[in-house]
Amino acid sequence: LARSYVRELVAEYFAVARSGLVDLELMTSEVVTHAVAHAKPLRGGTIRLSALAIGRFVRIEVTDGGAVRGRPWEPEDPLAAVGRGLRLIEALATDYGTYPNADGTATFWFAAATRGRGPVS
Repeated sequence: LARSYVRELVAEYFAVARSGLVDLELMTSEVVTHAVAHAKPLRGGTIRLSALAIGRFVRIEVTDGGAVRGRPWEPEDPLAAVGRGLRLIEALATDYGTYPNADGTATFWFAAATRGRGPVS
């Protein structure tokens, strides 16, 4: 659902061909999957996905209930089946980051340039 939401919203709002949104869809999928698999959910068992237009850039934000306490950090293994999402974000996003929210939740965001006309009025 997250991939199709972002694809349809950005394609319409930025007048970008859906075929030009593959990287944006992949990054969205990785960030949402990470939130679902590795973080606490928000109240009601959900996460929040937001798409923001900033000039010719799209910023995707995923908010979850924050990190699960006591989960050990495993060393980076380039052959591991997990842990590749952040490497994809680093390679494909224009910028990315995370911040804690006052209510104890956490938000991960990334920005990507669009190849469309920019926001459609």
